[in-house]
Amino acid sequence: MRIRVFYPVFVSFALVFFICGLLTVNIRAQAPGEVVVAGTVVIRFYDDGKEEPDERAAKVSRRISELMEQGMEPEKVIVRKDGMFYGIFWGNTLLTYVDASQAELNNTTPDKLAAVWAQNIRNALLRNVFYCVPNSVNIPLKGSVTIKFAGTARGNIVKESDTGLVNVEMESDGESARIYATDTGNSKVVFKRGGHQAVLNVKVREYAGEVPDRIETYVSGNPVPRDILVYASVNACQTGINLKPGVKLKIGKNINATSSLPPGQTASVMVPVELSGGDGYFDVKKNVEVVVKNQGEGFSTIKKVMVSNRPEGMKTDGILFKGDFDRDEPTRVLFYHQNRDSKKRKFYIELVNPSDRPIKVMTGGVMAGPSRWGITVGHSATQRLLEMQRDSIGYILTLQPRSSIRLLDFTVPPDQVFCGYFHLQLKEGDRAQVITKTVGENGNPDQELPVLNPPFDPFKIHPKGIFTPAYIEEDMQYEVGQKEESEWIVGQAPWLIDSVTGEPNNGNYGIFYKLNVNIRNTGDTPQQLGFFFEPMSVLAQGSFLLDGKLIETDIVRKPSRRIFAVVELKAGEGKQLSLITTPEGGSYYPVKIYVKELSREQAESFLKGNIKPADSVQPQDIPPEEEDEQ
Repeated sequence: MRIRVFYPVFVSFALVFFICGLLTVNIRAQAPGEVVVAGTVVIRFYDDGKEEPDERAAKVSRRISELMEQGMEPEKVIVRKDGMFYGIFWGNTLLTYVDASQAELNNTTPDKLAAVWAQNIRNALLRNVFYCVPNSVNIPLKGSVTIKFAGTARGNIVKESDTGLVNVEMESDGESARIYATDTGNSKVVFKRGGHQAVLNVKVREYAGEVPDRIETYVSGNPVPRDILVYASVNACQTGINLKPGVKLKIGKNINATSSLPPGQTASVMVPVELSGGDGYFDVKKNVEVVVKNQGEGFSTIKKVMVSNRPEGMKTDGILFKGDFDRDEPTRVLFYHQNRDSKKRKFYIELVNPSDRPIKVMTGGVMAGPSRWGITVGHSATQRLLEMQRDSIGYILTLQPRSSIRLLDFTVPPDQVFCGYFHLQLKEGDRAQVITKTVGENGNPDQELPVLNPPFDPFKIHPKGIFTPAYIEEDMQYEVGQKEESEWIVGQAPWLIDSVTGEPNNGNYGIFYKLNVNIRNTGDTPQQLGFFFEPMSVLAQGSFLLDGKLIETDIVRKPSRRIFAVVELKAGEGKQLSLITTPEGGSYYPVKIYVKELSREQAESFLKGNIKPADSVQPQDIPPEEEDEQ
């Protein structure tokens, strides 16, 4: 009974194993799919149950044939790992993947098998194919390029055909040809040698723009520092290079410029430029020589001030300020803003030529920030402005008709404050325009933007508008022993008014004040006089040019006052001094300036730097609500 029960089962299993064995033998015995290049087998696919070997080999053969017709170089056959598989690529085209199953059937590993197959393809191509080196070229219109021929084929090389747009001249060595571009577009040139063909693909494009070898520009300064030389050279390239539509200009970082340039001298600055993008243009990479001459003219007296400070907080995309100036109106632009968005924002200052003729504008700018501490940002910007004013630092821009240039392109982190100034003077032309604007970090500043114009708040110092005059000059007399002190108020009412909106410039921010100080000691002993700084509201900081010397105060809180300069008069001596200052962004103006007598001990302590008031204010000590009021 047990035999009868188990015998049929035994026979069934035996048959199964026998049949499977036959199937395995048949799989192994089936002919592999072979990829043949120029009579040489370069790949063998075995049946792994995924795809018929012959079909797979046929696909790879077709891909190789197509690329051979295009003249692809053999050395561009490479192996790249893509995820879990190794791929054999010719250029950017995948020929085939090599997985674990094929590697096992070939008794090796995927990486090794891929390397062998790729080398087989390269060797076959190099032994048997006639091809161009390179096989694909880009040529600028009316330009030319030389190609060479390679391979084992022998005999004369002739041009069999082309699809136009080029002229072909065979070189005297018989192994190269010169290709001349006559019109824009794509062309294919077919060469023949000993029954073999080589294909050259040609793209003919216009240059992405016209880049001169040499550009001249002018600066002013005593002397002009290196950063202004670089900035002037970059701007000269931005305005002196004509771009095709859609092309972008990129200025390289490796700009070679001298450390400074005295008046009357000339410097050569090499600026690397790159033109790319656009629709079908030939990229340009070139070093432009910018010849910079320091003509030492400087700015004429500034006549009007443009203030971009409302909305002070940047939250949405839009135009913050827009204003025009003409040939007779040298202009100062003051900008002071804070990013009150939760993300980074971009800030731009654009100079626009709205006319149909080129214009030339002399400009120079300074900026400070970004920082959380608005009072220190405003102070740093003012110091740099006074230095720029003292040293007559500026440079010339040329704007083509109906064009614009960005004087400033700046990214501001959340909650950060920035402040700065630009001087602008038309040298040629009738009118120009200044625009300040903000967009999100990834926003488009070239799109049409709304004008941001929140209402004027008389309780906050956020001026906006165009104000004249830009320069207020006063005289101060002080004679030792005649009175205790003389005072002068900077930024006091009545404030300057925007003629269009009727709104005031609370504090007269951006306005230069010049005090002509006439001091005299009629006594018979020497006397020291101190210059004091005192805020009239909350707190402030000050910067001054005293007879051309830049001096500053620390942060002073009302009702404290600080000595910022000491002048000694001999017995019977008189002096005339020039004191120049301007209300600082982030500080509360107006402020008082005093001149009074000092004791010798007070004067010596100040000159030795020993005065360290107990009520000194540090930026981090200022409550946020006080900062935000500005």
